Amino acid sequence: MTLPAGIALTLAVEPGPATVEAIGKALAAINEAKAGPAESRPLRVIARDADGRLLGGLRGQTFCP
Repeated sequence: MTLPAGIALTLAVEPGPATVEAIGKALAAINEAKAGPAESRPLRVIARDADGRLLGGLRGQTFCP
């Protein structure tokens, strides 16, 4: 993938509260502009093996207008 000049992607385990808040507000504004106001709730996808051991997962938010 080629990014526009001056744009850099980083992977952050702990991006810091200001970054998390800024991204969350921007995503909420885009979603609400497209779908209207919504209530969101935490959402988790959990992967386990056949013995029930945790393998990994994803976290996100629901968006229900």
